[in-house]
Amino acid sequence: MKYIKHYEIDNKNMNYDSLSPNEKGKMFFRFNLIKKMLGKNSGKILDIGSANGVISNIIHGDFISLDISQINNTYSSIKIEGDALCLPFKNNSFSAVIISETLEHIVNPKQTIDEIKRILIPKGSLILSVPFNEKISETLCIHCNNLTPINAHLHSFNLKSLKNLLKKSDLSINKYKFYENKVLEIFHFYSLYNKLPFSMLYYFDTLAKICINKYNKVIVKIIKGQ
Repeated sequence: MKYIKHYEIDNKNMNYDSLSPNEKGKMFFRFNLIKKMLGKNSGKILDIGSANGVISNIIHGDFISLDISQINNTYSSIKIEGDALCLPFKNNSFSAVIISETLEHIVNPKQTIDEIKRILIPKGSLILSVPFNEKISETLCIHCNNLTPINAHLHSFNLKSLKNLLKKSDLSINKYKFYENKVLEIFHFYSLYNKLPFSMLYYFDTLAKICINKYNKVIVKIIKGQ
């Protein structure tokens, strides 16, 4: 699978300015949720799958962005091109790693998790965000005439599959939260991100489960050697 070339082209062609207000809102909601889940951190932070790097405007500190291509990264001050399957860092290099809306794209998630474990310090934290219980749709590729997953999502995750992924890795789930309520998404609620504070968005996103307890995403805090 020529995934490296695929994401080099994908990053080059992606236009983040063209995202709808609701899509931008969901992105900034996720970034603030990652910041909340991360808590206070005084060490080095690595963001895997950094895209345009705008998360570095929200999470400050000793922050490094990593992606296969950094052609679209206009925000991060420190950006490195590299593969999540073979991270270009020494053992015990980071106090925290973020991998957000990325693991579902990776050919071998277990290998990536093992690499993250390797570069995390003892008691270091991994903040992982993925689509929850996603039903992956496929379409017929016009070029190769094979079925290909829409959005290039190769894997679907739930809490059980995430726990299985962490088995025998010395990594364990510390806390988790479902977010991006499906009812709120239908009504484009997240487009209010620039009008309401994150605390209020968070409150309504949590409260919405009273109407319908269905969420698109799950965010998990994972600790090494807990």
